[in-house]
Amino acid sequence: LHQQLAGLQSQVAQLQSQSTTAPTSEQLQQKNQQIAALHQQITALQTQVADLQRHPPITPDPQKEQQITTLQQQVRDLQTQLEERTSPPSMALLQERDRQITTLQSKLADLQAQLAVVQITPAQPSTNQPSTPLPEAVAPDSDSIPASSPLSTTAPPLDLAEVERRLKAQLGSTVWFCLEERSQHNLCRALLLHHQQTWLNDADYSEVGDRLCRVIAQEIVQPFFTHLYDFLVERERPSDIGGISIDPDNKMAFGLVASLIVPRWETFDPKALQASQEPNEEQLYATGRPAQLVGTDDRALMQQFLSGWEHPLATWLLEDPEDAASLIDQIHYLHQRIAQDNMPLYEWQYTLLAELVIGDDEQWGILQAVYRGRQSG
Repeated sequence: LHQQLAGLQSQVAQLQSQSTTAPTSEQLQQKNQQIAALHQQITALQTQVADLQRHPPITPDPQKEQQITTLQQQVRDLQTQLEERTSPPSMALLQERDRQITTLQSKLADLQAQLAVVQITPAQPSTNQPSTPLPEAVAPDSDSIPASSPLSTTAPPLDLAEVERRLKAQLGSTVWFCLEERSQHNLCRALLLHHQQTWLNDADYSEVGDRLCRVIAQEIVQPFFTHLYDFLVERERPSDIGGISIDPDNKMAFGLVASLIVPRWETFDPKALQASQEPNEEQLYATGRPAQLVGTDDRALMQQFLSGWEHPLATWLLEDPEDAASLIDQIHYLHQRIAQDNMPLYEWQYTLLAELVIGDDEQWGILQAVYRGRQSG
């Protein structure tokens, strides 16, 4: 609604700027066309106001109802001022258009002021809304709420400071402050998106899941391959291990980490991830094995690399390689699903992804495992 108002103001400003030149038939025609377009947009605005009125707060608020009534009256006033039309081009006619434009500007300013205080409280979600492992938090911002979300179904605003507080409580302050600022941002945005999607009962959690996967790419995958690549270059060795290209910019790097660490690990069965409902553990999990031929000498080289790399991730990979490979590869499979077009990330998959990344009440996620130096479960 605010975007529409900005568009209306822009058109009014353009009309006003054109009024300084001598009147011509073409100029008048252009003004009339633009005012007609303005009329159409105001009609659309009136429709949205009517929609607001059809969705009143659970507890009626007389002040807000009066504001909506005033809003409707102002729209009707705008329409009335746009109804007069004469055909002969004259300075008087253009001046009349300018007076209309000036009035429109004033009315639009009032409209914006009214909209700033009119808040429509959406109906409370039903008690059978699915529970989630992530705390409800954060205030909506431009990259977190879809622009097309109707006001009547927008989740209540939440406080960013509260989001960070709950994340620190979940992860631990030590873990939180070890994270890159971008990772902290993506975790907060993930909580916001999840809160909004739960409110809207959205069945596809791909966008919020992608935020969590970005954190793992930033904190785990990119540092691993960047330092491994530097390690090989410094020793003038080929930039591949067992047929795996060690390239920090390789888009397939996420799925290659496990193969470089251990000969086998626990991962997901790709067929099980097609189910809209969570399958049992026997169906969900499978044994992962390297797609490439990583031999004994290659693993010895990896041990040398990890032993010399002073990073909490290296310590975790050395002390608990099978668990590390399992967590990373399971996140990789969910990330791979998110990347596929027309392939939703179901709620149970998002819940599992959140547990893998930030943990739950019963076990730590991968971030705690890395930065606290223990295994996750």
